[in-house]
Amino acid sequence: MRVKWIEHKGKKILYCDYSGLRKSEQMLEVLHEVQSEMLKSNEPVCTISFVEGSFGSAEFMSQAKEFSKKNSHIIAKEAVLGIEGLKKILLNGYVTFTGAKSRLKTFDSEEEALDWLAES
Repeated sequence: MRVKWIEHKGKKILYCDYSGLRKSEQMLEVLHEVQSEMLKSNEPVCTISFVEGSFGSAEFMSQAKEFSKKNSHIIAKEAVLGIEGLKKILLNGYVTFTGAKSRLKTFDSEEEALDWLAES
């Protein structure tokens, strides 16, 4: 199961596994499932996304950004794991540029990411 709710230190977190997905259709399928779960929630949502070995197409990135813009009120915090190199630099630049730094961060360890998400 690529999208599921988990709990860490008493905090409900939406676990989103994009790892290893190389086709746009696969990435979009997971994205739509994530969006559906988020929209069902009655409170702001924290997410952890695993993206190691995946490929985010332009279409995927466009849809993800659009959803984030339209639904920023339900996105409390987002942690991203498994992003490296130029992709990490670009994402961190985007986060800084858009002012999302307080709610979106990249991490190298799952434990660190979950601990950050559980703070609030």
